[in-house]
Formats: sequence, structure tokens, C-alpha cells
Amino acid sequence: IQLRRRTASGLGVAVGGLAFFLTLFNYGTNPGRTAVAGGFLGNFFDLQARAFLDGRVDLAPGSLGIEGFIHDGRTYTYFPPFPALLRMPVIMTTHEFDGRLTLLSMAIAWIVFATICVKLAWFAVDRLCGPGTTRTTATLVAVFVAGATGGSFLTFDASLPWTYHEVYVWAVTGATGSLYWMLRSLSDHQRSSYMWLFWFSLITVGTRATEGWAICLTVIGLALLGRFRPGSVERRQMWWRLLLVGSVPLALSIALNLYKFDSVFM
Repeated sequence: IQLRRRTASGLGVAVGGLAFFLTLFNYGTNPGRTAVAGGFLGNFFDLQARAFLDGRVDLAPGSLGIEGFIHDGRTYTYFPPFPALLRMPVIMTTHEFDGRLTLLSMAIAWIVFATICVKLAWFAVDRLCGPGTTRTTATLVAVFVAGATGGSFLTFDASLPWTYHEVYVWAVTGATGSLYWMLRSLSDHQRSSYMWLFWFSLITVGTRATEGWAICLTVIGLALLGRFRPGSVERRQMWWRLLLVGSVPLALSIALNLYKFDSVFM
């Protein structure tokens, strides 16, 4: 059974990955490929990471072009900072790759996304069909994983490695991971599941506020449901963890937006 599952998962990821990475690299071998010559519209998070190293949140005037938002005389990007934080180990040590890290970031996001798709597919199979795995089930999982990882709009996003598409890929990865760990948290009530749900919620709200708010508010809603609606003993005992998992990332997002724009969300 395990061999059949590994084979199905591997084939699905291989087919999906082939489509995604051929598109991401534009059928070439340049890991620093950018959508626009010179890295413009793909360097926003590099600039943000540099600003963080200087102890600032605002960026140099004019550095973002039409995408810069000026508030109280300072220029800010409206994008949340997770992809900038992801770059920090590279940005801290060299300037060589400034403006050329978007493709690498999108590749990492896809790897995480593919892993979550496989875990989510088998999680559903176990609960709908039981622990056994027929050839038909394995084939369907392989087709689903291939379609999810290589046959969705994420592969279109891979055609243009710039800030906008990097955000989309990470936001989908964060939201899908949050969905998986929500289901795990509700089914096994393990501390590790709540911790993973927290990190994926933080990634989501730290990449794109719209998806992040949706995820965090859903987690908070599940917490309140566990608190006030009769259910299992485990759910009644663990509701406060779900509340923290949803509330802390949301609060951090609100705090940053208040600092930058004096607004909770806009």
C-alpha cells in the first residue's frame, strides 16, 4: 500500500512539477530570470529586506515607482513582508542576487505547495475510502496532484517571475497549507497540528492580507464554534489554542498596517 501511495504521489508531483518548472524557467536554465529586464517589479521584497536590515519599514522615495504608497511623507509597499523575510539570509550576506530572487522564492513556494497537496489528497482518501489504496484510488490521486501542482493558474503565474505572481503563489501555498492543518487540528487535536496551522496562517496573512484575513477569521470561527457549540471533549478543551492560532497572526497584520497606513486593513 505504501509503495503504491509513494508511486502515485511521485508521478503526480513529477508531471505537475515538469509543467510548472519548465514554465518558470521559460524552457531555459537561468535561475535569476525576471519578468522585466533589470528586475524591476520583481525587486520590491529585496528592497524591503534591505530596509529591515537598516531598521526601517519605509523604502527609498521613488524606489517602487507607481506601486509606492506615500503616507506621512514616507514610501511604503502595500505587500506584507513574509517574502522579504524569506530573503533575509541571502540579503544579509551579499548584494549579488538583489532583484533576482523572485524565481527562487516561487520555486520554494511550489515545493511546499506540492507537499501539502499530496498530504491533503491522502488525508481525504483515508477518511472517505479507508486506509486501503486500490489502483483506481492511486491513479485518481496521481491525476489530482498533477492537476493541482501543474495544471492550475499557478503555472501561468510561473510564466512571469515578478512580485505580483510571487505573492499569488505564496498566498495559495499558505492558504492550502492552512486548510490542511485546520482539518488535521479538528481531527487529531495534536499540539503539532495547531503549531503548523499557526505558521501557515502567519505565512498567508504575511503574504497577502485578503487571503490571510479569510484564513484567520475562519480559524477564529472554528475556535468559537468549539467553545459554544456542544461537541467532543477535545474540541471544548482545545478551542483556546485555535483562538490564539487565528488571533495572533491577524493581530500582527493589523499592527503592521496601522504602523504603515493608520488603517486596520486598507
